[in-house]
Amino acid sequence: MKYKSACRYDLILHENIEDILKMLLLHIRQMQAELRNCNVGTLYIKHGKTNTIFTEYKDGREFGVANDKARVHKLARIKYLRLLAKNIEASYKEIQKLFVKLKTIESKYDPDPLLKTYKAHGLDTTDILYSPKQRKWMNQTFKKNESYPDSLEHVSNGGIVTRSKSEKLIANRLEEWNVTFIYELPLVLGGKRYYPDFTILKDNGEIIYWEHFGMMSDDDYFKKSNERHREYRANGLCDHTNLIITWEEDLLDMSIIDHIIRTRICC
Repeated sequence: MKYKSACRYDLILHENIEDILKMLLLHIRQMQAELRNCNVGTLYIKHGKTNTIFTEYKDGREFGVANDKARVHKLARIKYLRLLAKNIEASYKEIQKLFVKLKTIESKYDPDPLLKTYKAHGLDTTDILYSPKQRKWMNQTFKKNESYPDSLEHVSNGGIVTRSKSEKLIANRLEEWNVTFIYELPLVLGGKRYYPDFTILKDNGEIIYWEHFGMMSDDDYFKKSNERHREYRANGLCDHTNLIITWEEDLLDMSIIDHIIRTRICC
């Protein structure tokens, strides 16, 4: 297991830089493609006594284009792209250099081999990865959800027993990121008791609730899920702030779950 922690901002920085580099490279290639197909010269703007003069310099010649506004706008667009491309290409190169240095640092001070050694010698890595405050919160006693006990048969890598394979996959990811969470911690809203799939304690003390709606093809499940979502929102839980909602198709690519954890929880 690769030990990732919500407090390990070095790893978060590493992955964010990878995403930024991919985004910049894509943007650079898009601009380069547009510039290759532009077939125009360079726009110059001159200020006369009574008017503004727009000229285009191309193939050693300079000619006026003031009467062709579409041409002026195209030339301005290309001149803007050329400057922007140089700007982003320079930034891309500098970030690449920084990324090489960061990977060297990560390799030199990687704590994962130490954790593996501790685990091999019988130490509970939970007591190492989590602070006393986090462990106390995670080990709190509460009334368990007694509905459908037979469905509790899917065990995560960290020993959390869930009701579905999908919840198990999410629990595995939360464990790998070392997120502080409790499975099906009771939540009372509007006088009703709910059991959100995952209640998460962020490093800054904020609480986030994560519900995974899996069997949306089932009409009864679909109806109950939408009612629960509506009740959550009516009682102060809002998507993109303190409520995370995922669907079965989100699990087709686990990088989506990683992205949610990195941007919604480890931030």
